[in-house]
Amino acid sequence: MWFKLEQVSKTYLGGDAPVPALREVSLQIDAGMFLAIRGPSGCGKSTLLLTAGTLLAPDQGDVVLGGERPYQMSGDARATFRGRHLGFVFQQFHLVPYLSVLDNVLAPTLALADTPAAIDPRVARDRGLELLDRFGLADRAGHTPARLSSGERQRCALARALLNQPRMLLADEPTGNLDSENAEIVLAAMRDFVTSGGAVLLVTHDDRAAAAADATLWMNRGVLTQPETVQAK
Repeated sequence: MWFKLEQVSKTYLGGDAPVPALREVSLQIDAGMFLAIRGPSGCGKSTLLLTAGTLLAPDQGDVVLGGERPYQMSGDARATFRGRHLGFVFQQFHLVPYLSVLDNVLAPTLALADTPAAIDPRVARDRGLELLDRFGLADRAGHTPARLSSGERQRCALARALLNQPRMLLADEPTGNLDSENAEIVLAAMRDFVTSGGAVLLVTHDDRAAAAADATLWMNRGVLTQPETVQAK
């Protein structure tokens, strides 16, 4: 398995009482798998995604990606590992408002110093333009995000996530702000990514998004109701 959580727990401290967000969660995903996690707001879905994405260290348990344990790395090494192997797509897009669409897509090259795209900016630019063309944004390359529709912003964010050719995409409600047409574009791109050998971990409330996945697990109060290994179609 390329990605594995083993008995992972996370509790938020503060307020009147500790809040358990993940309770001994175990999960495995391999290349070619598209897994959706569903559940009510506050059940731990986003915490699971951030922990899987090496952005939030668990209190206990093990996170393994590609045979590596990123939470045992230094912060800089973990950031490099994340930039090389993972791509992120969020509901709120998280585009840099003062950068052009193309420069937003190229931003991931800043995290890596030894990839072809980082060594030769022309390689990155060519790939960025190729992705913008693929997502119908070629004529928007020089625009800032404020000039884009919600659907265009999410397509830009997806192009950014794919720039470094990651092994896994982590998506948090990526269709939450989209109409049906743009949601279909985003989900079709994720399906293509899986077909080409990538893996997708998606958390969502959206029936359309969950229907695109190979399998769905449910989370409630930090517990996955089906924590066994998920098999690809």
